[in-house]
Amino acid sequence: RIFWGLPLWATVLPALVLLLLVRRIADDVEPGMGIAAAVTLGTATLVLPFATLYFSHLLAATLTFGAFALLWLARARGPRSATLAALGLLAGFAAATESSAGVAALLLGIYGVYGVTRSGWVARAVAFGGAFAIGVAPMPLFNWWALGSPLRSPYEGWHYPGRPVASASFGFGIPTPRSLLAVLLYPTGLVLLAAGVAGTILLLRRRRPEAALILVLVVAFVVA
Repeated sequence: RIFWGLPLWATVLPALVLLLLVRRIADDVEPGMGIAAAVTLGTATLVLPFATLYFSHLLAATLTFGAFALLWLARARGPRSATLAALGLLAGFAAATESSAGVAALLLGIYGVYGVTRSGWVARAVAFGGAFAIGVAPMPLFNWWALGSPLRSPYEGWHYPGRPVASASFGFGIPTPRSLLAVLLYPTGLVLLAAGVAGTILLLRRRRPEAALILVLVVAFVVA
């Protein structure tokens, strides 16, 4: 019974929050299309299966998109220190939930601190950095408690059953032709992102800073 309740809290609820956020942002981009965007995301993407599985992916995605939505909604009145603190907390929680979200957290932080307006960026940087440290703190604290060092990771020693342990930290290493093909073309990669990239290019006309941020995020994850 306890395990039955955990996915409700950790995956189903974040999925609902993500869809509501997408509806809100999509209505800003194209009024009246928010519901269509949310339904498409919830039924025609990996959000649907991940909403039923006790994995960290969906929670990390919701926290990351929540940080982006916060910047989007706050842009009209300008990025304040309180907004950057909330952004840092969400981005930190996302990185603690799934380490790869740290890539998005870094870029969102740079955009929020320095990408909108240059004045007052020091105070925003302090607010973001302090809140991010609080948000990400559960990860090193857990590693310290469970593994004896905050610098160790549960990913160390990870491998497929029956295969040798990955030699590089987190499974990263020198790219190979096969790995490049898998990332760029099949079974994942830019093919699945093509419609989103095309839509983001169209968005450049209306919300150039945010569209540029999205494209940089795509490139950063592909490179990683």
